Amino acid sequence: MFRALFSILDTIKSDKNLTMWVLCTINGILEDQRSHVNQIIHNQKSMSKQVDAIGILYRFLQDQLIEENVDKCELAAHSLSIIIQAHKNASITEMQNSLDFMTWLLEDNNKKLLSDKCRTACLVQLMKNNKLAYIFVEKRNGFHKLQGWLVDCIKNKQDQLAYNTLAILWIVSFHDFSLEYFRDFKLMILENVSKVLDYYNKEKIVRVTLMLFEVSSFLLVTHDCVRRA
Repeated sequence: MFRALFSILDTIKSDKNLTMWVLCTINGILEDQRSHVNQIIHNQKSMSKQVDAIGILYRFLQDQLIEENVDKCELAAHSLSIIIQAHKNASITEMQNSLDFMTWLLEDNNKKLLSDKCRTACLVQLMKNNKLAYIFVEKRNGFHKLQGWLVDCIKNKQDQLAYNTLAILWIVSFHDFSLEYFRDFKLMILENVSKVLDYYNKEKIVRVTLMLFEVSSFLLVTHDCVRRA
């Protein structure tokens, strides 16, 4: 089934209603049961009948620069992020497509195609890949993006954006390369995370905030002890 869906998406792009139906179907199947992504990964790795789902979805997003259909972009981006997160041992081409997709997510000129809520939801998935997390933080000014979203959450109440941003921070907080950014007084990451609790009291937001403080505080203290030793 997935072979047929991705084949349609890759070859019959002119039928806008059909491509919308295909994207809704793929995303719905993945959301209904995440383990279904394993079938897509199997097709991605197949030697005889390979279906390059990552490449197909990324090319579809590139084409949306012309059509500018926000619903299609968000469905494609969300499905693509789930597939990338689940795909282990990616080839050089697949990894490059994943990197290009992450870069595309962060580009300001694509704001008309994706909401910040969708961008951050995709990044939550991508940050589970250690290499993508490193590049996001060290090569793509990731913490500056996160800081901007934190400030936006404080100024304009957006529950899901707040949760997604905090979840990204929590995931990257497990990596040593993120410590200097949590320490950066100019970025004021932890200070603004504290302010989030002044405006939000939903359980999931409070929970992920406390988890972030627990991990980041432990790593910062441990790192200081190691440096003094």
